[in-house]
Amino acid sequence: MSIQRFRLKTVATAEAVNAQIPSGMTATLIGIGLASEIDWNLSDDAGLDDLKEYMDSLGYEFIVSSPPSPRLTLAECWQDPVKGILSTPPGGPADGDRYIVGGSATGAWAGQENEIAQFDSGTASWLFTVAVEGCTSWVEDENVTYNFDGANWGIGSGAGPTGATGPIGTTGAEGATGAGAQGATGATGSAGSDGVTGATGPVGFDGATGATGPSGSGGGSQLVFGADQVSSTTSIRYLYPGYSAAIAQTSPIPQRVSRSGTMKNMYIAQIGDGNGTNLTYTLRINESPTALAVTLASTDSTGSNIVDQVAIAAGDLIDIEVTKAGGLGSSPDEVTCNIEFA
Repeated sequence: MSIQRFRLKTVATAEAVNAQIPSGMTATLIGIGLASEIDWNLSDDAGLDDLKEYMDSLGYEFIVSSPPSPRLTLAECWQDPVKGILSTPPGGPADGDRYIVGGSATGAWAGQENEIAQFDSGTASWLFTVAVEGCTSWVEDENVTYNFDGANWGIGSGAGPTGATGPIGTTGAEGATGAGAQGATGATGSAGSDGVTGATGPVGFDGATGATGPSGSGGGSQLVFGADQVSSTTSIRYLYPGYSAAIAQTSPIPQRVSRSGTMKNMYIAQIGDGNGTNLTYTLRINESPTALAVTLASTDSTGSNIVDQVAIAAGDLIDIEVTKAGGLGSSPDEVTCNIEFA
């Protein structure tokens, strides 16, 4: 039986489990988060029931349907890096080589435009993953991040998700009520019958409308960088835009911003390990270090810089550089860096 491999990302558990789906089924996973990755391996069709039961226990919806299709769909995803974007399969691919299929695809890729092709040397064939709106992947031969908007792949802007809406401004004071004059009281009638009621006085003018209160301030965007490890040696490393389950690179991984603004409120999270030697995470703009940096020990779990702010212009290239005061003994795991882009 031909076996298809895929990856899930979930915030519900850190348990590492292997699973694969028989190629005669279509699997759709809905509501998956982005914090950590789980691999699944299922040896036969009966194992699909086990996978469904497990996903239900995590609060996710798992759907298996037919007719048979060698495609898998993730409701939202950070795809592993690809080697490039091609319309024709490359010659002599290695096992696991991945490409985004470009327009007017030919050969074994015909009809698979915008999907992610991965070579399986065991079957000497290509497996395809359907990209959904919001998918992101690092393109190695261009050293940039590409995003899928539901119709086409394009270079990402580097902006994180939209920040929360600011609070509503206070309501302006109510205008004063106009003081209309009261009409004269009618004369009292003679005893026995009631006198005639006096005429009603004119209605006073409406008071002016009070001024509208100020609008609440807008929230900023969040930029995310990360890697599974940063190496235990003294080598300088660079985090991936978004996150990658791999060791941080020894070469910069720049991301271009599409608007001007201010970088501030830098937060570092990691699973501490090693001998306690200090690491410094620094925001660089156009390969120059800035004052926005965080230093913490390899055994620490969090660190932050909410004091320094750095101005940035549209078109600038940014990356996160990791330096060490010495060897760490063992690298921290699951390193993430969040920066507010206002």
